[in-house]
Amino acid sequence: MKRAFGQIALMSTLSRILGMARDMAFAYTWGRSGLTDLWVVAFMLPNLATRLLGEGVLASAVIPLYLAQQQEDPDKAARFAGTLATFITTILALAATAVMLGLGLWMILCHTINSQQRLLAGLMALMMPYMVIGGLSIIIGAVLNAHQHFLAPASSAVVLNTAIISALLLTNRWTTATQTTKALAIAMAVVSAGLVQVAIHLRVLRGHQIRIRPCWDLHDPAFRQIGRLLIPTLIGLSITPINVLLNNIMAYLASGSGIDGSGPLTPGRGWAYQFQQGDVAGLYYAQRLYQFPLGVLGMALATAAFPTLSKAFCDGDLHKGRATITEAIKTALFISIPTTIVAIICNKQIVAGLFQHGSFTSKDTAHVSRILICYAVGLVAYFLQQVLTRAFYGMPSAGKTRIPVISGITAIIANIACSAILIRQLGVQGVALSTSIAAWIQVAILGHCLARRLNINCRQELIGVIARILFASGIMAVACNWLLALGHYLPQTRLIGLLWLFVVIGSSGLLYLSTCRLVGLDQVRFVLPDLRS
Repeated sequence: MKRAFGQIALMSTLSRILGMARDMAFAYTWGRSGLTDLWVVAFMLPNLATRLLGEGVLASAVIPLYLAQQQEDPDKAARFAGTLATFITTILALAATAVMLGLGLWMILCHTINSQQRLLAGLMALMMPYMVIGGLSIIIGAVLNAHQHFLAPASSAVVLNTAIISALLLTNRWTTATQTTKALAIAMAVVSAGLVQVAIHLRVLRGHQIRIRPCWDLHDPAFRQIGRLLIPTLIGLSITPINVLLNNIMAYLASGSGIDGSGPLTPGRGWAYQFQQGDVAGLYYAQRLYQFPLGVLGMALATAAFPTLSKAFCDGDLHKGRATITEAIKTALFISIPTTIVAIICNKQIVAGLFQHGSFTSKDTAHVSRILICYAVGLVAYFLQQVLTRAFYGMPSAGKTRIPVISGITAIIANIACSAILIRQLGVQGVALSTSIAAWIQVAILGHCLARRLNINCRQELIGVIARILFASGIMAVACNWLLALGHYLPQTRLIGLLWLFVVIGSSGLLYLSTCRLVGLDQVRFVLPDLRS
C-alpha cells in the first residue's frame, strides 16, 4: 500500500505540475485570444469521457465487483471486464461517430459557415477519437488498479500533458506555419497521446498476464449492478465539470470567438454586447487555477475519507460514520476557507506570476483575475461537494443516490438560470459566479438532507470550529495583505514577483496553521502531525 501510494502521489503531483506548465505554454503562445477560445471549446467534448469517468469515479464502482468476481472465478472476472470495456467503448465510439458525422454535415450543408467555425469543427472532429481512447484507458486502468498496478494508470495525464506541451513548443518554432496548422498539429498530438496511453496499459496487461477480451455478456449480474451505480454516481460527482462545460459553451456562443473576432452566434442583444473575443479563454485559465487546489487537496480528502466511511456504515457503526463525516467536513473547511481567502487577495499576483508572459498581457491578467474571484467564492462549496456526495454513496441504505442526483440536477438548472440573469449585469464574470452559486445550492441540499438522515447537530458540531477557522483566516488575511504591500518595494520583474508570491503564500499559510494550533483546532495534525504546542 505504501508503494502504491507513493506511485500515485508522484504521478499525480507530476501531472498537476505538467498541467499547469501546459496552461502556461498556452498563455505564452496564444494568450487570451480567439484561437484559445476555439481550442478550449473543441477539446471539451473529446475530453468529456476522461473528466466524467476519471478521478476514481469508474474505478470506485468497478474494483469491488471485479475483485469479487476474481475470487470466485478468474474467467468470470475476465468476462465482466471485457463486457464493461466493450460496452463503454462501443457507446463512446457511437457518440464520437455521431458527433463527427454531424460536424461533417454542418460544414457541407451550412453555407454561412465561416473559417473559424470550420476550424472549430475540424479540431473537434480530429480529436473525437480521443474520447473513445481515453474511456478505454480508464477502464483498463481500473482493472490494473484492482491487480495492484498503479503506475501506468496514474501516468495517463502525464503522457497527455507532455504531448501537448511538446506540440506547443515545436509549433511555436514552426514560424512558417499558420495558426490553423499549429492548432491542428496540437490536436493530432492529443490523439497520439491517447494511443500511447492505451499502448502502455496493454503492455502492462500482457506483462502480468491479465486478461481483458472483447465480450458482450450484458446479462451478467455484476455488469448490471455497475449500470445501476455508475449513472447516479456520475450525476452526483460530476456536477462541477458539467457546469463548467455549460459555462464555456454559453460564453462561446455569446462571444466573438473566432480568430478574427467573429462569433458563431449571438443569442440576444442583452448577451452579445457583454462578451468579447477571449472570454472562453479567460474562463479556462481561471478554472485551471481554482481547480488546482481542489484536484490536489479536495479529491485527496474525499478519497481518503470514503473507505473509512463505507466500512463504518457496512459494519453498522452509525456513531463512527457520523464522526467520520463530521471530521471530513471540518477538514474540508479547514483547507478551503484559507485557500479561498488567498485566491481572492492574491488573485492578480497568481495570474500574473503564472500566465503573464509572451502573448498574455497585463490586460489579460486583470480580466482573468476578476473571473478567478467569482470562481473562488464557491471554492468552499466545491470542497464540500466531494465530501457530502461521497457520504451518501457510502451509506448501505436503499435510495442513497436519490438525494445526490436531485441536488445535482437542481445545481445544473440553477447554473443555467443564474447565468441567464447575471450575464446581463456582469458579462463573463456572471457565468463564473453562477457556477459558485449553483455549487452552494447543491451543498445546502446535501448538507440539510445528510444532517436529517444521520441526526447530526450542525450547530453543535460545526459552529465553534468554523468560528476558529475564520479567526485564524482573518489573521492570515491581514498578514497576506501586509506582505503583498511590501512587495511593491521590490524590483518589478516577473521572476521576483513569482518568488515573492511563494513567500507571501508560504508565510501566510504557516501563520494560519500556527494560529489554528493555538486556538485548539485538531485539523492541524493533518498538515503538521508532529507540531507541539
